Amino acid sequence: MIDSIKKIYFLDLTDANCLSICRNLLVLKLDNNQLTNVRGFGTLIQLKILSISQNQLQSLDGLQACDSLEILNLAGNYLTG
Repeated sequence: MIDSIKKIYFLDLTDANCLSICRNLLVLKLDNNQLTNVRGFGTLIQLKILSISQNQLQSLDGLQACDSLEILNLAGNYLTG
């Protein structure tokens, strides 16, 4: 059942590592949350659209395996390198 989920939208998240089991996600919008990292997103290998603007991200460690990404929105984060 979880593998059939294609889109998810959340608010007020501080940790999204639980989403790593949703391997067939195509669209993930986590704007305006309190996320500090994207660890665990590496399993989302089919993800095409990821919007994680207005969070508290400081690094993109965890996105390296997301080769299918076409759109990535990171606006309003505190990325340092």
